Formats: sequence, C-alpha cells, structure tokens
Amino acid sequence: MTTLATAKAKDEELTKRFASKMEVNIGLKRTLVSFQANKTAEGHRWFKYKEGFSAQLLHYLFRHLEIESGKILDPFAGAGTTLFVASQLGIDSVGIELLPIGQEIIEARKSALNVNREAVVQATKLWRKSQPWKKANAKTNFPHLRITNGAFSPETEESLCRYLSELENEENCGVRKVLRFAALCVLEQISFTRKDGQYLRWDYRSGRKQGATPFDKGRIESFDTAIDTKLGEIIDDLEGDVGLLDLFPTGQKFGEIEVIGGSCLEVLPKLETHSFDGLITSPPYCNRYDYTRTYALELAL
Repeated sequence: MTTLATAKAKDEELTKRFASKMEVNIGLKRTLVSFQANKTAEGHRWFKYKEGFSAQLLHYLFRHLEIESGKILDPFAGAGTTLFVASQLGIDSVGIELLPIGQEIIEARKSALNVNREAVVQATKLWRKSQPWKKANAKTNFPHLRITNGAFSPETEESLCRYLSELENEENCGVRKVLRFAALCVLEQISFTRKDGQYLRWDYRSGRKQGATPFDKGRIESFDTAIDTKLGEIIDDLEGDVGLLDLFPTGQKFGEIEVIGGSCLEVLPKLETHSFDGLITSPPYCNRYDYTRTYALELAL
C-alpha cells in the first residue's frame, strides 16, 4: 500500500471512529476562523501571522465548549492566539512551537503583559521619542541566510542594524524583547519581499531576475517610518481606552502561559498523561507551505 493510500485509510478510520462527535457548524465563517479578524485586534495585530486563527474564534470556542478552568494544550502554537485568550480567561495553557519565530512572538507578548508592563510602555515611549539608534555609531550585521541576501536597500539595512545594535544597551530584558519584536514585525514591509503562500516574492527593485511580468509590491516603507508606526501601535494597544492594560488589569488572576520549543512529535510523549482539559490547535499545512521559506527574514533575525 502506498503512503497516500495508507494516509487515506487512516483518515477514513478516524472519521468513522469519531463520526458521532463531528458536526458541521455553519456559524464558523471565514472571517471568524482565519487570521483576518486579528488584523484589528489589540496585541494580536502586532505581527501578521497569516496561518493563524482569530482571537474571536477562541472566545467562541471557550464559550461553546464551556471551558472555564483547567489547562489547555496547543501543540502547534504559532503566534500564541490560543495561549493569550486562555490566559485572559484565567485558564492555564501550554504551547508547543517548532519555529523560533513563533516562540519569540509569544515571549515578546508575554513581556509586554507582565507585571512590569507599565515600565515597558514608558520605556517603549522613550525609545520612540528619542530614536537612539539614529545616534548609534556601532552596528551589527544582519544575519542573512542565502535566501534573504539583498532583501533590503543599503540605507534600510543600515538603519535596521543600528537599531539592533542599540538594543544591546537596553538593560531591561522585557523592554529589549518588545523592542526587538517590533523590528521583527516590520521586516516584510521594509524589504523587497512579500509572503505569497509557498514562497517569498521579490520586488523588481531588488535587482533579482524577474519573470515575464515583473512584481511590484507597491510602497516599501523606510525603517524609521515603519518602526515608529509599529512602536506607536504597540503603545496604543497597551494603554488605549480599552487597551491590553485594561483587558489584563493588574491584580486579576490570569492563566499561566508556558511555551515549549521543539517538535510536538518529540514533546508530546514526554508530557504527563491526563494533564490537560482541552486541546485547541490548527495543524500546519504539511507539504503545502514551507514556513522556513516564507518566514525566512524573521527566522534569519
């Protein structure tokens, strides 16, 4: 039996086994299920993780499944949507994530929402106002992979590297994580690349060989403009009229978030049996998307 035939047989076996548990829910519209709804959601909009699902979907699921306590597992944590919604609802969670980019997104968001978040906001405001990287003499080199070489204009890459170099002088680890995360969030919009399903598309201005119809991604932001906008967005979300400081007020009991880096194939067998009360996840699109290619810039950093 071929691998495909074996997979099909297993799929039919599982479908039959859980037939009594499965139903079509017509209330789950595309805008609710996909990342689209996160584009305007405080905190979730900071990094565009197209393969993720929405926070609104998670709120719906917790209500629908009547999960009000315990511990939730997400073995493909991605950008951590499950973990942060669970935490907001006072539910502990554990996420397993293979890609370093997902791990860093989650850890940075945790830093922004920790007990010292007011200090994080004030320090981020100061960085945005003073722009210390513009006065920096030293600069690091961007750790390019072969696939990312030439992704930025020389001026943009120099500004980005000065920013990354100046971060090393920031003493507060939480602030440093948030500021580094902000740079991670703008890499695509300041580059000659655009994520396009299975690969990175390169703008004609990159100098790379183009097909019959050269690709034009439109406006490419300067680093200073992009980072200013992103830092402002983070600050606004944290302390707006109904910002994350209100959604995660000091003194309220929030669920603990644990992130385990690695493959769920290796991590799951090591977890304690019967230690979770629910599992909410979105498995990766195997053999459809190459995440290491589409997120190459972020993974390089």
